[in-house]
Amino acid sequence: MKAVQFTRFGPPDVLEVVELPVPELGPGEVLIRVHAAGVNFFEVLMRADRYAATPDLPMFPGVEVAGTIERAEPGADRSLIGMRVAVPLFATGRGSGGYAEFVAVDGRAVMQLPDAVSFAAAAGLMVQGLTASHLLRRSPAKGKNVLVSAAAGGVGSLLVQLARRDGARMVIAAASSDEKRALSLSLGADHAVDYTASGWQEDVRRLTGGLARISSMKPSAARFQGRHSMRWRLAASWCWRRWGGSGLRRPMSSTCLMTISQSRDFRYCRC
Repeated sequence: MKAVQFTRFGPPDVLEVVELPVPELGPGEVLIRVHAAGVNFFEVLMRADRYAATPDLPMFPGVEVAGTIERAEPGADRSLIGMRVAVPLFATGRGSGGYAEFVAVDGRAVMQLPDAVSFAAAAGLMVQGLTASHLLRRSPAKGKNVLVSAAAGGVGSLLVQLARRDGARMVIAAASSDEKRALSLSLGADHAVDYTASGWQEDVRRLTGGLARISSMKPSAARFQGRHSMRWRLAASWCWRRWGGSGLRRPMSSTCLMTISQSRDFRYCRC
């Protein structure tokens, strides 16, 4: 099968297509023919060695895929064969390797796709969608005024929609351009503010009638110091902030579950 790897850090041309054996299946695993794989900004940073954690080389990117199940080993549900599915590879113990024609995963990790959901849309929902869902499970929106920063981004745009669906009293989208604010409003935000403008916090207070308590949803990154070998063991969410395009090595603090670790030691960073 064909797969994508990089053996050195640098611009996009360090990515190369290589031939690898189709993965062998273990008990309970299924083989997925990949139709779509998500490309995340953190992978771009990793490829350039600008991320908080440096992966081992060679690196086979891709942490979210969607496709069809071709084969199932004993211990896996054989009725899955032929099914359209999506898989968050970062939550399966395999970590990455989604930029390939085939991946092998635990049959219990796959999510069946409705016919109306495309492979491309499903692949893109694994990281951003689980992040948004996790944030709202930790801080339910029902009856609250919710402020979503970076509201036109992948996670932010989903947070706007999910907060509205979950019964938020008011959803305020914070975005940096007219186009992004218009998008946020079209997705269900009640109001949109420009977080690059002076005094935008006062706009938020005015919109909420001066209420002091607002649930703030920030698709941002936890502080992670040092350089660690990359092994994605298990993740409930991915939360992160782009900081001036310079990667994620500056100290920062925000609510996030980080599972970047060479061991199985999970790290929780809270505000």
